[in-house]
Amino acid sequence: MSKVSAILAKFRNIFKHKAHASLEQHLINPERDWRLVLIFFALSVIASAAAHYIIYIKFDVAPLDIIGEPPVTRFLLKDELAKTVSEYKTKETNLNTLMSSRPAVVDPSN
Repeated sequence: MSKVSAILAKFRNIFKHKAHASLEQHLINPERDWRLVLIFFALSVIASAAAHYIIYIKFDVAPLDIIGEPPVTRFLLKDELAKTVSEYKTKETNLNTLMSSRPAVVDPSN
């Protein structure tokens, strides 16, 4: 138990503000630096787990299944989806009509 209290005391000393800090206290301290790196890593893992929870659990994103049924489209409005598909089909027909006729190229040397 004394080891735990010693570790906690050292942990508290990391973040203590020293009013009259000497140059020796500002130099590189490997023990303090590794602890700060580990604390940053732990906070990063917690933040990424929270982001995972928010994106994949809370929003309930359905994975794309290639073999099975099509993905659930509960976030898409069917009318807007049909309108978008029809717009792309008209763009495709317009492009096909433009590409079917060859443009007349004038020879600049004449």
